[in-house]
Amino acid sequence: MYNKAPETIAQVKAHVPESLRKRSFWIGPILLLLSATCYTATFALTLAPLPIWLRLISSLANAVFIATLFIVGHDACHGSLTPKSWLNKLIGRLAFLPSWHPYISWDLGHNRIHHSWTNLKGRDYVWTPLSPQEFSNLSPRGRFLHRFYRSFFGIGFYYLSEVWFKHMIFPRSSDKKRMSSSLLAADRSSVAFFVIAQVTMAVVMANQFQSPIWLAILLAVVLPQLLWNQLMGLVILLHHTHPKVRWFDDIDEWSFFNGQVKGTVHIKFPWPIGMILHHIMDHTAHHVDPRIPLYHLPDAQVAMENSYPSDVIVSPFSFPNLRKILRECQLYDYSQHRWLAFSHVISESRVHNPLLLDHLTVEEASTHLSIPLSKLYHFIENGQLQAVQNEGRSYIERKILSSLALLNPPSNPQLRVMIVDDDSAIHSLFQQFLSSIGCHYIGFKSVPDAVSAAHTQPIDLVFLDLHLPEISGDQAFSQLKSSHPDLPIAIVTGFPDSEILSRILAYGPVMVIKKPLELSQLQLAIKQLGGSSSPANAHRSHPETALAS
Repeated sequence: MYNKAPETIAQVKAHVPESLRKRSFWIGPILLLLSATCYTATFALTLAPLPIWLRLISSLANAVFIATLFIVGHDACHGSLTPKSWLNKLIGRLAFLPSWHPYISWDLGHNRIHHSWTNLKGRDYVWTPLSPQEFSNLSPRGRFLHRFYRSFFGIGFYYLSEVWFKHMIFPRSSDKKRMSSSLLAADRSSVAFFVIAQVTMAVVMANQFQSPIWLAILLAVVLPQLLWNQLMGLVILLHHTHPKVRWFDDIDEWSFFNGQVKGTVHIKFPWPIGMILHHIMDHTAHHVDPRIPLYHLPDAQVAMENSYPSDVIVSPFSFPNLRKILRECQLYDYSQHRWLAFSHVISESRVHNPLLLDHLTVEEASTHLSIPLSKLYHFIENGQLQAVQNEGRSYIERKILSSLALLNPPSNPQLRVMIVDDDSAIHSLFQQFLSSIGCHYIGFKSVPDAVSAAHTQPIDLVFLDLHLPEISGDQAFSQLKSSHPDLPIAIVTGFPDSEILSRILAYGPVMVIKKPLELSQLQLAIKQLGGSSSPANAHRSHPETALAS
């Protein structure tokens, strides 16, 4: 069972000085005025008779100021922006208009649900990861959509569809039961009037400056909204998705501490981005106590990081880090509390069903053929391409694709590839894979047999399991390298952080392939380690051949 809170809620909150909860009457209205002024100015520039590139930049800036207004409204909705309840509600409703959010919907979804049950599946509904089994049970279109949502260009569409549309503007019946129907109607009407005013202004200005109406609406209304949703989806994803972040599906394992402290991330943006976003990325402190005003969050975050240095997650923002999160944090194993990639589902299916070893998933076929995933599904649904169904996933037989000359094998065929692993399923996978791309398979479960074979026959590349029954992986690596120092060896392991791997890395850089195996990883290894020289060349040959030359 996962560790629960080491302290009570009151004790955790006590680490933040009470002075940081003090609210100013004036700072909130000033922030609203500044953000609203910038929003209005950039909105006007999108409609002005300016070069198109300048109007596009204004659209981007307008989206940013939609976000800054929203953050001000978010703080007001928590009641932490000013000491006056009526002023918080007024500022919140005004600040939410440019983002088209009804105040009461956000109050329910964010304050009463997300903050009460952070990272508890079944309660918190924003960016809740699916388990591998849930993903496998989805329809092909459902899996495609889920994959798209957890890609860079799908982040904004996730927020737009799954949060804003389903919970904010058109809340479900279960949500409506927890809201005042009159306030919901009033807030939605305010949003509708604001949208109508935006479109009307765009039309009027387009006529005034003799500009295309569609272009004015696109630049002033549509594009800023799409960019704002992309930013919103990204921010929320980064707040609660990270290799160290934990999610829960058992309320007995979940706790305030696990959700609010261990389940949130402090994303460090370079100056002045954090300031422009009103410090909302100092997120641990905000979750520990939403009463802390945004203008005190930096100091409160420092207090939390000093109090819980091993529990608070701090992650500098960079696009490589974002790419890593999007690639590694796609599904979640709730029993083991670990993030998984979509490929985990594919690899597990193949290991348990050897009949699928000579098949590609539709997703893999799409990558290999450079054909859009949606088009492949269209071919399957229309009977133009035959697919096999297994555990809710579609597989295409490899020979169907290769017979159509659609698959491009590596440019260096007939490589002699040795597999050293004690798992029969892994050998079956490699044998099918290597055969399909024209490489020669040489398999051993015993290290002594593998070392002996390397002395008597040419080998171009070795895939070596890290954990072997007879000797450790680093000893096997050393024995192979001692007689063939130039022999490329790729390490295959399910434990990339082990001490054995550290000892291997002492020899120098080495390619490491994590289990469960992905075909794309194997193809990359073949291309990078086996594609740079001719097969079985002299320096990889057995000693007699090398001596004779």
